Amino acid sequence: MPPPPPSGAPPSPPTPAPERSSSTSSSIPSSASSRPTPPAYGRLLPVNGEQPGLPSTTASSITSIVGGNTDSLGSSPFRILEATASSSAHRSKQESFIPRSQSNPVLAELTSIPTHDLSERPDPTDSLSDTLDLTRFWAWVLCICVVAFDLELGQALEFVYPPVSLSQEEKKNISFSAFPDSNSSAHVGDSVFSFRMRSGASSQKLYQHNQAISLATDLPGKSGPLSFSFDEREWISSGGVDTDGHTYGYVFFRQQKDGELRRGFFQKSLVILSPHPWPRLFATMLQAIGPIVMDAFASDRNNNASPSTSLVPSSSENIVRSACMDICRWPPLPSSDPSRSNYQPAILLLEFLNNPFAFSIPPNSRYPQLHDTLLKSQSTDLVPYMKKAASPSRQFYNIVPGPTLACPGEFFDLFSQSLDLLWHCWELMMLGEPILVMGETAKGCSDVVWGLVELIKPVPFGGDFRPYMTIQDSDFKSLASRSKAPATALVLGATNSVLKKALEHWPHVLSVGRSAGPLGSQKQWMVGLDSPPRNSGEIVFSSGVQGLSSKHKPFFVKDKRLVKDVIEASLRGAPGTILDNMIRRHFVELTDRFVQPLNRHFEDLVVGSPVDMSLSGLRAVPEVKSFKQETFLKKVESSAPALPVQSRRSITEFYRLFLKSPNFGSWLQYQTATLHREWTQYYIRVLCESDVVQWAKMPGREEIETVDLLLRIREELVSKAWF
Repeated sequence: MPPPPPSGAPPSPPTPAPERSSSTSSSIPSSASSRPTPPAYGRLLPVNGEQPGLPSTTASSITSIVGGNTDSLGSSPFRILEATASSSAHRSKQESFIPRSQSNPVLAELTSIPTHDLSERPDPTDSLSDTLDLTRFWAWVLCICVVAFDLELGQALEFVYPPVSLSQEEKKNISFSAFPDSNSSAHVGDSVFSFRMRSGASSQKLYQHNQAISLATDLPGKSGPLSFSFDEREWISSGGVDTDGHTYGYVFFRQQKDGELRRGFFQKSLVILSPHPWPRLFATMLQAIGPIVMDAFASDRNNNASPSTSLVPSSSENIVRSACMDICRWPPLPSSDPSRSNYQPAILLLEFLNNPFAFSIPPNSRYPQLHDTLLKSQSTDLVPYMKKAASPSRQFYNIVPGPTLACPGEFFDLFSQSLDLLWHCWELMMLGEPILVMGETAKGCSDVVWGLVELIKPVPFGGDFRPYMTIQDSDFKSLASRSKAPATALVLGATNSVLKKALEHWPHVLSVGRSAGPLGSQKQWMVGLDSPPRNSGEIVFSSGVQGLSSKHKPFFVKDKRLVKDVIEASLRGAPGTILDNMIRRHFVELTDRFVQPLNRHFEDLVVGSPVDMSLSGLRAVPEVKSFKQETFLKKVESSAPALPVQSRRSITEFYRLFLKSPNFGSWLQYQTATLHREWTQYYIRVLCESDVVQWAKMPGREEIETVDLLLRIREELVSKAWF
């Protein structure tokens, strides 16, 4: 049950009912009339007049993102990833990966193989009907929920759209995770935070990569003015969405005084459930739709309309449905595009409630995103849609932030009061130590948990993290038990003092508080908002790390030069994007140099090379020797890597502890998956581009060998057509 509202909250003025447009595609009047005509939504945008192209990059190019000079504060050193601003454009017609070769007679016959052609997907805007294309919608979002507080029932799901099959456990987790779990005046107003829960059977089946699914019993039929469509064959052929078995909840919570309610306070949450760990992307969407929906609830109450009981859709329900229609008009996921590099972000322009938003989306979960800063004088289609720099400093007045990052680190905002703790936190995360993040607000602890996960990229975090967890969570007893030691690589964000007392035996506790920080006195509004939302009361401020209680003895010394440079840059008025890039660069370089010996050792374990593959020596899968830890540790001991920080303790011992952590398993799994993907690409290329006729004419070649090869080519191309 949420805490009783604070007594000193000011009353809120009556909320006027929002005017609803007659169009079902938007819930707010268009404000785009004063803007330049935007580029096509979903198009990858060139910058500085450059022609869009796809730079050739390899796995080793991850080190290119750590270049630059952090000593100066000019604009060019902070353009970390040129690929962020100059990603390749979508081709108007995606070419099939399987070429039609005259020298390969099998390929000419395989015209019925389903190829990964993104351009042929139906556009819902071409239809006159209000049909929600679930094939497109589910690729981005599972559903949108409304959670309300009832005096008798407590927190309960009031509305779910589109209707999906949620287990009772999921419903309970959503209901309790959508509300603050502590009694604090900081909860008055609007707040955006996130949580992570284990997916139910239906969600896991839906988002299991490249698996046939049958959701006929789960799909809703006609619901109000909207109907639903789902193309199972198209979903499978596009590869679906490969997730980590968890669902991410992004919450817009409002609490304000309301004398018309028995409890005296209005408390309601809007929740977006998605399979994607993109906190900033969905927080931006919630900040666009959240205030509008909350205002609409007041209008519905005056009109005695309820999304859960009325046969006629309420104004709030119409706004949610309109937002869902916008989402299903978004382009296919960048990860489903076989022409895209696995080492570049995708810059997409997405329309939501008549507003265009430019986002940089990472190609995978281990990719460290950095802000791309542009000069106002530089020509780019994205500049009209960028948020203006908040810094009044003349030195940085001409800096325009790049696209909004889907996964920003926000290291400066989170650690501005405790920059020295960054290196200690990096060690704890790399070694998979359990960490409890205690904050006053759900937003504060969830932001810090996301920042910790970002801190060790490009190493993917192999443990379990919960940005915000309540004592009512179904996994609470298994994850947070007073009777047993905490699991390895477990990061929990919480606000309830009861949970803190239950976990007082945890070895590492991060304290998060509300403060503007020592490097600036300006108020920091909720991410993405320049001012408090209308009629929302007091806004929730950003929170930062204030202290760390840890039993871990650090292996490395902090980089005093970086701390000094960041502080000086902040005092000179550098925008947060530049400060974050300075910190991100350092830790990406630190992590990358740390894994270089692991990368070299893994390459030595691979038998052969796919580059030398031919029709006479086909190998569908690579052969990899077992990873012997002691052999690797002897290599490190004889030739230790040159890290950008000084060490206090044995580096070999740090590697030994890392090899025991789940992060080593996630790194090894990713390396193996990358090897198999690249090997399969070479394998398919050999099958498609080799001259079968010439191969069959080679001396000593039996006819049965040629027949077997042709049958193998047909079978392999059919089975790997989705690839």
